[in-house]
Order: sequence, then structure tokens, then C-alpha cells
Amino acid sequence: MIDPKSLAALKATLQILKGLEQDLPEMVTDAPVEIQVEIGHLLSGLAKHANKGLNTVKLSLREAARASLGGQCGTQVLKSAEGARAAVHFRRSTVTLRKDADMEALRTHLGTLFPVFFDTIYVPTKDFQEHLGDLADPTPLLNAVDNTESTPTVKFEDDPD
Repeated sequence: MIDPKSLAALKATLQILKGLEQDLPEMVTDAPVEIQVEIGHLLSGLAKHANKGLNTVKLSLREAARASLGGQCGTQVLKSAEGARAAVHFRRSTVTLRKDADMEALRTHLGTLFPVFFDTIYVPTKDFQEHLGDLADPTPLLNAVDNTESTPTVKFEDDPD
């Protein structure tokens, strides 16, 4: 459980950074190069640590959204008590052809069904998985492809409600 003081400190830090963002152009313009380098280094460190923390939060929110969606693709919106929301979007998994796939052997195995699974440049079709049941033995086909899950996106915004 997060300490309320830590959450308050995070909010205060954000306010400080917003003020710094307004003051920074003038600070940098008037500063010697050595100071500009130091400012850049410090901001880079802030961004690095903020991204590490953000990635931890995103991972947790992805798990919560996945549980809410029951493993299905789609978007789950999660809300905070203070007017923020996170939209977690799960895309459909994609089927990709393995580099070592023997396309001629697949063409022979699939016969007239080949175009149902691959387009002219050997890219699996969008409805690839839907047609697997049409095959008596899908094993050679499944051995030639990988099912790739993309990382769900997490977008934070103010809750418009």
C-alpha cells in the first residue's frame, strides 16, 4: 500500500517540474554550456527514474486489466479516486512466419487452401487462425509460424466524467 505522504510528494514533484518547464527555456538560454550540460544530465536522470516507476505501474495495471477482460483483446479503463484514468488496450495477437519455414512444403501440404493462410508475399492472412479447423493436420502449418502477443498499451489521462 502506498503511503499517502509518498503520493503527496509525487504530486508536489509534478508541480515543481511543471514550473521548471516554464522557466527552463530562459534558464538554458542565459546559462553557460557547462550549466546546460548539468541541467540536461539532471533532467535525464529524472526521466530515467520516472520511466522506471511508470513501467512498474503499467505492468501492474496491465495485469489488473487482463484479469478484468478475462484474457480477451479490447480496452479496459481503470479510474483513480482523484480524477485520473488509465486506458489499457490489448491488441489481437498476430501470426508471423518463421524465417526457416519451408514454404514449398507448406504449399504442397495446403494445396488449394494455401491462399486462405498466406497472401502472395507469404504473410499470414488476418483470419489465419479462424481457418485452422479446416485442416485435417494443422501441425506443419503451426510449426511454420509464431503467434506474437504485443505489449498492451497504457494511456493515462484526466477522466472527462
